[in-house]
Amino acid sequence: MRRMIMMFNLLVLALTSSVIAEQERDLWYAISIAGARSGWLHETRKEVPEGWQTEQESKIEIRRGAQSVSMQVTSRFVEGKDGKPIRAESIQKLAGAAITTTWNFLGNGVINEVSTQLGRTNERDIPPSDQDWLSPVAAEQFFLARVASGAKTIRWSTVLPDQGPEPVELTRTLVDETTFDRAGRPIPATRWKSSTSAMPGSVGEDLVASDGVLLRQVTSLPFGEMRVELTDEATAKMASENVPELLVSLFVQLEKPIKQARMSRTLEMLVRAKDGVLEDLPSAGAQRSERLGEGEILIKVNLDEPLPATDAERSDPRYRSPSALADAADETVSALTANALRGLESAPIRRQAERLRTAVSRHISNKGLSTGFASATETAKSKAGDCSEHAVLLVAMLRSAGIPARGATGLVYVEGYQGAPHAFGWHMWTQALVDGVWVDLDATLPRAYDAAHLLTATTPLDGATMDRDISGLLQLMGDLDITIREEGS
Repeated sequence: MRRMIMMFNLLVLALTSSVIAEQERDLWYAISIAGARSGWLHETRKEVPEGWQTEQESKIEIRRGAQSVSMQVTSRFVEGKDGKPIRAESIQKLAGAAITTTWNFLGNGVINEVSTQLGRTNERDIPPSDQDWLSPVAAEQFFLARVASGAKTIRWSTVLPDQGPEPVELTRTLVDETTFDRAGRPIPATRWKSSTSAMPGSVGEDLVASDGVLLRQVTSLPFGEMRVELTDEATAKMASENVPELLVSLFVQLEKPIKQARMSRTLEMLVRAKDGVLEDLPSAGAQRSERLGEGEILIKVNLDEPLPATDAERSDPRYRSPSALADAADETVSALTANALRGLESAPIRRQAERLRTAVSRHISNKGLSTGFASATETAKSKAGDCSEHAVLLVAMLRSAGIPARGATGLVYVEGYQGAPHAFGWHMWTQALVDGVWVDLDATLPRAYDAAHLLTATTPLDGATMDRDISGLLQLMGDLDITIREEGS
């Protein structure tokens, strides 16, 4: 659920980048989701000694049941007058403590990344991308030049501090000419169909003024529209009396309950897309995915036959390394791990992994929905969180113990939760690499895992590719039907 909130910000930050180049500005946008006021976006650009600094600050608020969740993200990008990137920074406040990530662009194309939270720092060098990309002002210059040349479809790539160092491709296709009403004053505009590789399948509509200023952006999502509209500061920050609820409303309701779901070891279910188009679902861990048609996939879950990891997965250093989110080297995380495994140092890896799962479940004593998306470091200290905090802390502790691990997102069967009689709700858990296979571990449950889970994506929780790994969540939410075919013991 937390990553869904993050993806809202990625939609906003990925497509509001076509204001006229080389011009200082101060713009405010109101954000709404499914017809309800949800937040604001503030974008500024100013000249600095090195060249230009582009800054975006956004705040989005939703409800999860009766609990409100707020997220704030700030990003800054400094580039030279020649368009060469110099440095970038993102500050993400998703829980009680912000995560600050700074990039310094080295001359050889390498990005030096430093992430900091609660006094802990992780540093790494990111190799150059094989794909060419443009800094914010350079991207705007390119877009405006293509418009002036009469281009009807314009594509360019850029890098966004909040999405990691992999370039994001943006596409706009001209639709027609129109006007935008701002406080009763019509502004001539062009209408563009827009999309981004960060959100495959999401199509937006952008209204752009003749000087390049984005006036309005509307993105269609399965559960409603996301609208970003130019306004003034007072209107943008106006409090909402109807914050959208995006937890229970996105549950996938079932026709009948799953008997003894928490004890199940096998389960077979048919997954359909309401719009008739369903992207591939993973075969990993206990889950096997079999496509039956364009909009239909058969899922078989068998806890006794976990799938082996690929050669690439077994050698992937991201599943072993500390990261800002899953900091396995943090002293508190390391101490929790050592205490949990005391006396089990020579035990089989599977037993160690399950002991760590139990330790996480016990350590997080304040279980609730009020946390944004806390890192393992913060969760280890606060002892608070829901499924994502359990999953991230367990990943960090597994890595601290030398066991490769990753996050898993998808759905879990719930009964009577937040008033839902029987349904699948969006969820996060952990996968550990044990004896060459991915073993599913859910630290929110009394037992290690059960078959009443539906895996939609996995992520190394490295901060660089996480959002890209699970961006398909937004396309699935509100678009699924699930039919239970066969229940096992």
